[in-house]
Amino acid sequence: MDTRRFRVQLVELRDRLIGRKDRVSRHLDRRDEPLAASPDQRSIDLENRDVLEELDATARFELQQVEHALARIETGEYGRCEGCRRPIQTARLEMVPFATRCAHCERTAEAG
Repeated sequence: MDTRRFRVQLVELRDRLIGRKDRVSRHLDRRDEPLAASPDQRSIDLENRDVLEELDATARFELQQVEHALARIETGEYGRCEGCRRPIQTARLEMVPFATRCAHCERTAEAG
């Protein structure tokens, strides 16, 4: 499998995720600021913090997956299912370039 185009996609995705994580982190750094005096605004501030924390966790998780995929390219394991060891369908990798399992093994893992 020619992994060059997937490497380019993954590096671009990694850069976008790092940018997103950094932006969210800057907003989260402001959580030490006092909450608004108004109960309604305080509630909104707390909800915003929850959303930012979830966005941060998601970006960190996706970044780990992308880094793992890039490492698999380096070791020659990219495109091979970590479950059954068969090739992952190219169409699946085009949709989810950091996929580590074929569609069958992914469905099995989600079901069980």
